[in-house]
Amino acid sequence: MKFKLVERILPDFDPETYIVDEGLKNAAEVAFALRQPLLLMGEPGTGKTRFAHKLAYELARSTSEHPYRFSPDLLVFNTKTNSVARDLFYTYDALAHFQSANIRREAGQTPPETAGFLALQALGNAIAMTNPAALNSLKFGEKLPAQPQSSVVLIDEIDKAPRDFPNDILNEIEDQEFFIRELDNLPVRRNRTFPS
Repeated sequence: MKFKLVERILPDFDPETYIVDEGLKNAAEVAFALRQPLLLMGEPGTGKTRFAHKLAYELARSTSEHPYRFSPDLLVFNTKTNSVARDLFYTYDALAHFQSANIRREAGQTPPETAGFLALQALGNAIAMTNPAALNSLKFGEKLPAQPQSSVVLIDEIDKAPRDFPNDILNEIEDQEFFIRELDNLPVRRNRTFPS
């Protein structure tokens, strides 16, 4: 038996041409007006992720000239079965930090800054992007924008997470604030004058 392999060419997703169901559009507008999260549930392949891309695209386009901007980039957190609430906000590479500190100590140098081993994740990045002036001096692994901006965050496959995972992030989502334990519980909070 011989198989002929044919390259499958998938077209790039174009959010401009994505057609949104009217009911879903209304739900998104209500969530945006109330400044509340929007939970989409459905079978795999029904377009939930593409809708998030479309939403980020449309909000960025509609606020491009507005003082309160939206990022065109969708911030995605892919939930795993071992995900914990903190993973949504930031990760800390303790092993790399420990190794670097030892190497520098042996060379007689000052230890590296902890912030260099922290990486903001989707929800943490979204909160930090509304208040970049407060955090740019920390020199995180990723650069925050110069001007405040809001974001669309997709927490994908949240049903894979441990049972208490959604409950463990309710306060942080409500308050739009989290704390970085490795930086003496440094609070990272949204700019209160900037709409979320």
